Amino acid sequence: MEVTKGKYTSILKFLFALLSIFVIGYLDYLTGYDVCFTLFYIFPVFFCSWHLGKTQGYIASILAGFVWLASDHFSGHIYKNNFIVIWNLSMRLIIFLLAAYFLYTTKILLKKEKELSRIDPLTGLKNSRSFVEHIKNEIEKFKRFKHPFAVVYLDVDNFKQVNDTSGHPFGDETLKNLASKISDNFRSTDIAARMGGDEFGFIFVETSSKQAEEALKRLKEILTAYAKEKAIPITFSFGMVVFENFLVSDKPVDIIKTADDLMYSVKKNGKNQIKAVVY
Repeated sequence: MEVTKGKYTSILKFLFALLSIFVIGYLDYLTGYDVCFTLFYIFPVFFCSWHLGKTQGYIASILAGFVWLASDHFSGHIYKNNFIVIWNLSMRLIIFLLAAYFLYTTKILLKKEKELSRIDPLTGLKNSRSFVEHIKNEIEKFKRFKHPFAVVYLDVDNFKQVNDTSGHPFGDETLKNLASKISDNFRSTDIAARMGGDEFGFIFVETSSKQAEEALKRLKEILTAYAKEKAIPITFSFGMVVFENFLVSDKPVDIIKTADDLMYSVKKNGKNQIKAVVY
């Protein structure tokens, strides 16, 4: 229903933008060819390119060019020959199309920049900032629909020893490989993030406590098998908090701290375990 509503809204916006071009053309006609209206035609082109997409921007550009030509003709502008008409139309079309292209490209670049600001550069996972934003989304979904979710905090045990004995490049490569294992064994709807150093955070979306525990056990087995295969002396300590009935807090930082505290209790009691609490 929401997708259909969004599509319907986009169509209305597009039709409104096209209608505005005709309105601008009519005003252009009323004021006569001595008054330049080119700038005003750019506005609906910008609107379509930024809010609706490249194709819609191009369509608006072409329509704006021909509406300008029509208003110019009906306002009584007489040219020496048809070549001038074609030349002026071509120049305006090029200006409108370039405006649409550059604005759309700028939007895409800004979007990519925003996405990169939420990605950990070493592992390619989400970063802590993005992790907090995703928890906010899950909190809102839980409040509205009571969809259960789990938040996990993982610490790689003895990772400092790996860096000290094998060097930081090897440590970085280990973190990248662990991140790859995590990503390969997560659903597309779940979230994995590097919180910093050798710590990771996970969100299991719309997942019961039983499902979350099973998924975490599988992940621990996979990561442990990788460490043994590569003869890397590391283990994995997990803290997990699952929300099925109520929230302990509506602040992401409090929820992360709850999972983090569970993880540290594992670290203090022998490491290499999973500790979970269900609310």
